[in-house]
Amino acid sequence: MDYIIEHFQDGADFSHLINHGPPVELHVHNYYEIYLFMDGNVQFFIDNQSLILKPGDLILIRNDQIHGPKPLGKSMYERYIIHLPRKLIIELSSKKTNLLVCFDPEKKHSLIHLTSPAREKLISLFDQLTAIYKSLDYGEDVLTNSLLTQILVLINQQFFHAPKIVPTNHFSDIIQKMLNYIQENITLDISLTSLEEQFGLSGFHLNRLFKKEVGSTIYQYILLSRISLAKQLLETHSNVTEVCFLSGFNDYANFIRTFKKITGLAPKQYAKQIYEQNKLDR
Repeated sequence: MDYIIEHFQDGADFSHLINHGPPVELHVHNYYEIYLFMDGNVQFFIDNQSLILKPGDLILIRNDQIHGPKPLGKSMYERYIIHLPRKLIIELSSKKTNLLVCFDPEKKHSLIHLTSPAREKLISLFDQLTAIYKSLDYGEDVLTNSLLTQILVLINQQFFHAPKIVPTNHFSDIIQKMLNYIQENITLDISLTSLEEQFGLSGFHLNRLFKKEVGSTIYQYILLSRISLAKQLLETHSNVTEVCFLSGFNDYANFIRTFKKITGLAPKQYAKQIYEQNKLDR
């Protein structure tokens, strides 16, 4: 088997992938992602860190987090992935049980090492999703939502009770310093010249090192970081012009164009979408 990709209702989709996995550029998307690593040799960028994944590692990714897997070597690797719109997670929640909690932006790390029983139970639920989707029987949509709810409940239970871990970061010292510097100064004018002055190396050399380890150019990473910040700000700010400058863009037209290119939505559309979803959460 190379891969299975299934698209459910309400914009959710589920994938069980076993392949060589071409390199995936760093990205940020509009849905929440559940990524269960099963086997292989993969480096994963998340939380400004490079993590070497172990079988049973679960990564929870918000709709504003920059991330991306980087397969090491040419061996096959296996993973389960679920993409869920924020709206659907809210609809599956109750007043007592907020299923978005495990994606809380205040959490220190996005990685959970699942216990063996939790891992087996999660795989069983994933496999049931596959079986239901293939059957197309009466009630398939209801059963799908029931399984998605069980998956989210199990993950939140693990989020609350699993031992807290500090992942080992595999970036070199200079790349980690560059990533931290960019995040700390993302609202300022960051150029190759300013990075040369900060780190004492040529812009060409810095960009080459960055591309090799991070998988993105410095410029692309800065753009993604600014869009990520803009998405966070649009959840509480209705003034798009303010968000433009607060997220480090100094040109409004460029902000609108870049935001739409990366997210598929204009900033006002995105803000309206979040506002409508937040009303469901009340």
